[in-house]
Amino acid sequence: MKRKFRNIVRDLVVAFNPFFKKRKGSRVICFHDIQKKDLFRERMIWLKENFEIVSIDDIVNNRENTVAISFDDGYRSWITNVFPVIKELNIPACFFVNSGIVNLTEDHAKLFIKNKVRRQEEHLFGISKIQLVELSKSTLVTIGGHTMDHFDFSEEGNIEGILHQIRDDKSALEEIIGSKIDYFAYPFGQLSNAPLEVQDIVKSTGYKNGFTIIPGFRNRNPYLQNRDSLELWQSTRVWSRWLQGAYDSIVLRKLKLQGKGLS
Repeated sequence: MKRKFRNIVRDLVVAFNPFFKKRKGSRVICFHDIQKKDLFRERMIWLKENFEIVSIDDIVNNRENTVAISFDDGYRSWITNVFPVIKELNIPACFFVNSGIVNLTEDHAKLFIKNKVRRQEEHLFGISKIQLVELSKSTLVTIGGHTMDHFDFSEEGNIEGILHQIRDDKSALEEIIGSKIDYFAYPFGQLSNAPLEVQDIVKSTGYKNGFTIIPGFRNRNPYLQNRDSLELWQSTRVWSRWLQGAYDSIVLRKLKLQGKGLS
């Protein structure tokens, strides 16, 4: 309840801050599972009408004033509720996958989601290998890595364990889809989940970019790229102003107060 109230206050500040000055740049939106297909479709139509939606490749290759969309973890709803919409509307998307969830039985997938992804909702199901291959064959789709087991890099881990989570996840996904993957997203996505030593390993395993869920425009550091974790229940006013930078100054102040910064 406390977190929900804090998010409501945050969104009110984003939507009605009288000192907000619109900024331009390229951003990446992060989703996870999508349960409301019709609402997702409505919001994607709105996004197309108000922003230029491009692929993750276009974002990292310095295409200005654009938006890309991405999804994390590996959910069945990507096939049932996301893929039909992006095909209908011709919207490119990047899917960051935990290879450890792929092809688990329903019961084991629920345990994975509860214990590793740390989500309790009963409606969440893992993606199958066949579904992932189907997704990857679309020219609209880019597949990215997300560790084997949704690993939290803010917790202690040895180098071999970190390498296993990043390198072996990449290898497993490339074997499943039959092509190379270039992009990685840090599970949980905060600065504490993307320490410098982990960024170095992401780079050494052959990834071109690493993505957080720290709000902001494209970052100078290719292995600490920003993403905006938006929700369908937020208003289009919040989305519009958020994607124009209304929340960024608040994020930067919070990071400075924590003694952290983006390089």
